[in-house]
Amino acid sequence: MRQQILEQSKCFDDEMRQKSEQNINLVEKGIQDVRTKKIDRTTLANLLTLQCSLTMTLT
Repeated sequence: MRQQILEQSKCFDDEMRQKSEQNINLVEKGIQDVRTKKIDRTTLANLLTLQCSLTMTLT
């Protein structure tokens, strides 16, 4: 009986470790997606300022 509980406990630990690793990988992937798809506010402001300046120069 004790051996069975020990084996079940080990299986549960392994399963939880695997689920934890999967969750960590999903979170890391999400963070990378946000970082690569998000434009920096300063860069966006500079682009808009440049566009406005060019528009004013052309008119």
